[in-house]
Amino acid sequence: MSEEKKNNPNHDKEMSGIANAFWLVVGIILIIMLFHGCSGNEKKPDNGPVQESTALVLCRKKAKAEAPYGFKSRTLDTDIAHRDGKVIVTFHDAEVGTALGATKTQTIECDVSGTNSVPTIEGFGAIE
Repeated sequence: MSEEKKNNPNHDKEMSGIANAFWLVVGIILIIMLFHGCSGNEKKPDNGPVQESTALVLCRKKAKAEAPYGFKSRTLDTDIAHRDGKVIVTFHDAEVGTALGATKTQTIECDVSGTNSVPTIEGFGAIE
């Protein structure tokens, strides 16, 4: 018999109590997940109208593609609005690179419609 069991006759009862506590905690977590809908079957926002974050990412990608010498915007200088069912992203004071290595500052507006799963750029301001 081990030294621990000799010195503590309640060793088996303590181990049984720890195991019971473990299973109690596991049961509570499963119940919480069940009642809070953590099953992974939640409705995804992809089916709804385009969200601001999706429009912002799409417009930034478009701006970087349209400005081969660089495009840089700051979040604080970016406005997002809703007009006529579209999300309008306006980059104020955006820095656009030139072929000579300089940068120009300009305002660029990007109009996005559609859904999150299929967003569409309806209009994009010219990069000079």
